[in-house]
Amino acid sequence: MVVKMQPFRIKEIDEENRIIRFDPSKHGKITGSRFYSILGEDPYTSEFAAACNISRIYTDYEETKYTLAGEAIEPIIRNHVRDHAHDLLDGYLRTSSSDNVGVENPVAAKECGYDHFRFDPVFGGMVDGYIRVNGKRRAILEIKTASSREKWTDAHGNIACAPDNYVLQASLYAELSELDEIIFAVGFLNEDDYEHPEQWTPKDDNFYIVYKMKKDISEEMDSGRKWFQKYILGGVTPCWSDRDMDIINNLTIRKVDFVPGDLTELIREYAASNDPSVEPRIKEHLESLVTGSMKGLEYDQNGMTFRLIPRQDSKGFEMTIIKN
Repeated sequence: MVVKMQPFRIKEIDEENRIIRFDPSKHGKITGSRFYSILGEDPYTSEFAAACNISRIYTDYEETKYTLAGEAIEPIIRNHVRDHAHDLLDGYLRTSSSDNVGVENPVAAKECGYDHFRFDPVFGGMVDGYIRVNGKRRAILEIKTASSREKWTDAHGNIACAPDNYVLQASLYAELSELDEIIFAVGFLNEDDYEHPEQWTPKDDNFYIVYKMKKDISEEMDSGRKWFQKYILGGVTPCWSDRDMDIINNLTIRKVDFVPGDLTELIREYAASNDPSVEPRIKEHLESLVTGSMKGLEYDQNGMTFRLIPRQDSKGFEMTIIKN
């Protein structure tokens, strides 16, 4: 897991009220992937975590086989839709062979500052592309990969639905783009596909188009703007809960500048060999340094950061090694 923190932006960690006060002068925006969280609907990410992310206090990202597969397969799907646009889309867009139907690539992330909607002060994000008809943008293109078909399947067993959070995300981008239609291009992967996702090929039994009209999200966007004003511009987070303790533990961790020589030598050995069997010994040494009111500790050596934080079940510590 990659963790990025900017503790210098924090003014106060109020443990009594379970909030963080921070400098609001620089911040991100509510993106499509964060939108569900700030509405309190995301089972995986809390409002507090979303606020820490947007305020740039704390972000984490874990690269998994699923994220890697999504990155590898996105251009494959985009090109497939482009190459077979009429066959795939005419029935949904009511177009014919006489129409010019194509795919517009998204502006590269670094060219737009990782935001395709820089004109909006609150909402932003990155689209996967646009469907163009006769030279004009007609629909948002959202490319997704999944291993389970359950949330994409309707009552008749057809791939014709989309998960609520994806519909909300795409509807936000459609609203910001002044469009009404959404094309989900969905690739379903078997377990073997994750070993070499770049070799995945769209076929009739693993690739589907799901067409949706933009959802009316005016109330959700109004709630989002009020949330942004209260928390992000107000410089205070929503209250954290027990599910957010990993963030708090990381933010309140104590940095250690000196460790015993035997631990220094052990870390040098680990850096040279990259032997995972050494990690438990490093963890044991670091645990012996935790004293008093310390909630955890962090130590840098040999281009690596060793971070020790309490387990949520209060049974010992978890160690994270970040290679800088």
